[in-house]
Amino acid sequence: MNNRLVLALWGCVITGCLIFGAARMWRGSAVDTSILSLLPASEGDPLLTESNALLSQRASHLMAFVIGHRDAMQTVSLGQVLNDQLRRSPFVKEIVTELSPEKQKAFYDLYFPFRYQMLSPEDRQHLTEPHPLNYFVSRLVGSLYSPTSSFFTRIIPQDPLLFFPALVRSWMEIVDPRHSAVSGNGISFVDTDGTSYAFSAVELVLDPFESKNQDRMLTWLRDLRRDILTKSPESHFYVSGVLPFAAAERLRTEREMTIVSLGSLFGVLLLTLVVFESIRAVILAALPLLVGFIAAVAATLLCFGHIHIITFAFGSSLIGVAIDYPVLYLAFHRTAGQVWDAEFALRQALPGLLLGATTTLLGYAALSLAPFPGLRQMALFSSVGLCAALITVILVFPILVARPSTCQAEPRILTFGKSILIRTSAWWQSRKKSAALGLITLSIFIIWGLSKIRFDDDIRLLQSPSESIVQEDSFVRKVMKGFGGNQFILIRASTLEELLERQELLQEKVNPLIQGGVISSIQSLAPFLPSVKRQVENRQLLDSVILSQPASIREQLSGVGLSADISNHLLKDLSHPFKPFTVDQWLASPASHLLRSLWIGSSQHEFASAVLISGLSDPGRLRASLKDMKGIKYFDQIEEYSNLFRRYRHLSLRLILAAYCGVWVLTILRYGFKRGTWVTFPAVAAVLFTFALYGWCGVRVQLIHCLAALLVLSMGIDYTIYFAECARARRPVDSTLLAVEMCAVSSLLSFGLLALCKTPVLSSIGMTVFCGMLIAFLLSPMPYWESVL
Repeated sequence: MNNRLVLALWGCVITGCLIFGAARMWRGSAVDTSILSLLPASEGDPLLTESNALLSQRASHLMAFVIGHRDAMQTVSLGQVLNDQLRRSPFVKEIVTELSPEKQKAFYDLYFPFRYQMLSPEDRQHLTEPHPLNYFVSRLVGSLYSPTSSFFTRIIPQDPLLFFPALVRSWMEIVDPRHSAVSGNGISFVDTDGTSYAFSAVELVLDPFESKNQDRMLTWLRDLRRDILTKSPESHFYVSGVLPFAAAERLRTEREMTIVSLGSLFGVLLLTLVVFESIRAVILAALPLLVGFIAAVAATLLCFGHIHIITFAFGSSLIGVAIDYPVLYLAFHRTAGQVWDAEFALRQALPGLLLGATTTLLGYAALSLAPFPGLRQMALFSSVGLCAALITVILVFPILVARPSTCQAEPRILTFGKSILIRTSAWWQSRKKSAALGLITLSIFIIWGLSKIRFDDDIRLLQSPSESIVQEDSFVRKVMKGFGGNQFILIRASTLEELLERQELLQEKVNPLIQGGVISSIQSLAPFLPSVKRQVENRQLLDSVILSQPASIREQLSGVGLSADISNHLLKDLSHPFKPFTVDQWLASPASHLLRSLWIGSSQHEFASAVLISGLSDPGRLRASLKDMKGIKYFDQIEEYSNLFRRYRHLSLRLILAAYCGVWVLTILRYGFKRGTWVTFPAVAAVLFTFALYGWCGVRVQLIHCLAALLVLSMGIDYTIYFAECARARRPVDSTLLAVEMCAVSSLLSFGLLALCKTPVLSSIGMTVFCGMLIAFLLSPMPYWESVL
C-alpha cells in the first residue's frame, strides 16, 4: 500500500511538471536563442556588466538595410520606397536614420533656447581669434545668399549670427564625417566604387531572440526584399542585424536537435527491441526517458524562466545517459531466466545505480560551478532528468517487470561481448609484460600528445553562421560605417558634472583618431550634454566678444541689412542671467530617445555613460590615448569574453582535478584503495587520451572541451562501477556485460550524433564525450580483470 501511495505521488509530481511545462511553452517566450545568454557577466565590475547588458539589448533591436544601384537617382527613389515600407511595418518602432519633422522640432525645442551657451567647436575657436565678428558676419552674408537662404531667413531674427545651425552641423560631422549625410528628400546615401547605396537603420518593436517572433519577422524581411527587387531587378538589397543570425542559429539547432533526439531514441529503442525481443521492453525503456525529459523541462523553466535552444539540443543527448538505468535493470531481467525476483534484482542493481548516478551528478554539479548561465542550465536540465529517470526505474520497474523473461536464447551482443572479455582476460593474465608495454606506449602517446595541445579562447568559435549571412552583414557595416560594433568606452565619475567634463575630454582625445582613420565614427553624449563648466566658458566667450562692443554689433548687422530690433534682441538675450542646460531636461525631452541607451545614469554612488565605437582599426592606439585618463575604460566585448574563457578554462582544469579526486575517494571508500584505483583509471585514461588526440590532430582546445571532460568522468566511470559491483557481489558477469554494452552503444550513438552537429558548443561536447566514452568503455572491464587475477 505504501509503495502504491509513493508511486501515485510520483505520478502526480510528473503530471504537475507536464502541465506546468506545457503551459509555459504554450504562452511563448520560453525558448531563448541569444548566444549572449550562454555567456557569463563581466567579472569584478558590476557597472561595466550593467553597461554591457544595456548596450547589447539596444544593439539586438537594431536592424540596418542597404539598397544599391548604379544610378544615384534610382537609388534615392528606392530608398524612399524602403523608408515608406518601414514606416508602415508593425515590426518597426522607428527609423533611427531618419530626421523626421517631429524629431527636428524636438531638437529645436530642447536646444535652441540654449544656443548661446552650447557652441560648436569651430565657433569656440573663432571666438578666441582676433576680430571674431568679421568671421560670423561673413558667414551670415554667405548664408543669406545660399540656396538654403529661406531656412536661414526664418532663424536669423532669433539667432542672427547662426550659432545654432553651426552647432547642428558639428553634431552631424561628429556622428559620421564620411557619409554624404542626407539627400534632398531625406534619404541617407553614400557612393562607393561607382555604385550608390541608400541605407536606413530601424529599431525593432519585438525581441529578435524570441523564437515566437522570428518566423513572423523573417517572413516580413523576405517580402520586403522581394518587393524592392521586383521594383528594380538591377538593384541590390542587404540586411544586417541580430535577427538573421539568431533565426538561422535557431533553425539549425532545431534541425540538429530533431536529428539527434530522433536518431538517439530510434537507435536506443531499436537496440532494446533486438536484445530484449519485446515491444513491452521498448516501452519500459522509453518511460524513464520521457519522465526525465518532462521533469527536466519543468525544473529549467521554473529556475531560469526560459530554456535555451542549445540546452534542448544538449538535453537530447540525455537519452544516451538516462537509458543506463532501465537497461541495467532489464539486463538483470533478461539474463535471469525463470529464476526472477523483481525486488531482489532491484537490491542487486541499486548500489551500482546509486553510485553511478552519484558520480554522474558530480560531473554535472561541477558544470554548474562554471559561471556560464548556459552551462548551468544544461547541468540543471541533465541532473533533474537523470534523477527523475532513476526514481522512475526504482519505483515503477519492480511492479511492471514482475514476471520472468520469456526469451531463451542468449543475445548475440552478449555472446560477442563475453567472447571478447574472455580473450582479453586471458591475454591480460598470460601476457603481463605485453600489457605493461602497451600501457607504457599509451602513456608516451598521451604525454607527447598533451605537449602538442594548443588553446584558443576566442568566443566567436561558439558560433558558426552561414557564409552568406556573414558576408551580407559585413557589407552593410562597411557601407554604414557608424553601424554596429562590439566596442565601447565606459565613462564613470563620482559627480554628474565630473562625468560631463570627462565626456568632453574624451571627445577631444578621440577626434584626432577619427580624422586619422583609426576610428570611422563614434556615438557620444558629449556634444549633446555639455558640462556646466563648458557652458559657462561659452557664455563668457560670447559676452567678451558681443556684449563688450554693442555698438559694433549693431553697426555690422545693420550693414548686412538686418534691422535694429534683431541686434537689440541678440544683446538682450545675452544679458539674461545664465541658466545651465541640465541632464534632466535632456532626459525629459523626446530628442534624447535616440541616444538614451548611452546614458547609464546613477549606480551605487557613481554616474556613468558610454561611447560607442565603430570601425576601430587599431585598438592599441586607442588604448594608448586613454591610458592616463581617469574613470575612462575601453571595452571590447569579444576580447572581454575571450579573456573570461581563458580564466575559466584554467578554473575548469582545477574543477576536473577536484572532481576526479572526489570520485577516486568515493571508489576507494567503496572498494578499497587498489580496486578503487582500477575503477577510476579508465575514465582518467579516457580523458587524457582524448586531449592527447586533440594535440596530435591539431584541434584547438577551449573551455567547452574541458568542461566536457567532466561528463566523461561522470558517465564513463559508471561502466567500471557496474563491473566492480559485479565482482564485489561475485555475480556472473552476463547481466553486467549486457548492460554495459547497451549503455555504451546508446551513449556513443547520442554523443556521436551530437559531435556531427554544426553548432560549435554541441559539436565540441559531443566530440569530446564520444572519444572519451569509447576509451572508457574499452577499458571498463579492468575491475573484472583485476578480480580474475
